[in-house]
Amino acid sequence: MDHPGRTQKSQAAPEKELKAYACELEQKLESRTRELAEALERQAATSDVLRVISSSPGELRPVFEAMLANATRLCEAKFGSLLLYDDRGFRVVALHDAPPAYVELRQREPFIRPRLEHPLGRITNTKQVLDGQ
Repeated sequence: MDHPGRTQKSQAAPEKELKAYACELEQKLESRTRELAEALERQAATSDVLRVISSSPGELRPVFEAMLANATRLCEAKFGSLLLYDDRGFRVVALHDAPPAYVELRQREPFIRPRLEHPLGRITNTKQVLDGQ
């Protein structure tokens, strides 16, 4: 004799497992799609910088500007600045979408000479990348 209640219960468990598995697969697909999109963005940025390098032999300014524009976009930052360090301090070599007041300040004071407690001072002192703290 068939028991309709038992059949529904026995089918409910596999259906629930199947839905959970489908949800897990969908999340994995979304994650891989995001990873692929990010990889394509990085590849396009690299291609852009290489194109600028090949079209501007010996000129660093356009290369720095292309690098910074792409880094700012990839990091989804509001603006960016690219600094070089020498014995006089840090010098801004490129700005991207920087606030006008900051641009003006860097034009008046092209070198940044940070104190040791400042993050840039710690970088110059330790020669290590900061860990975000």
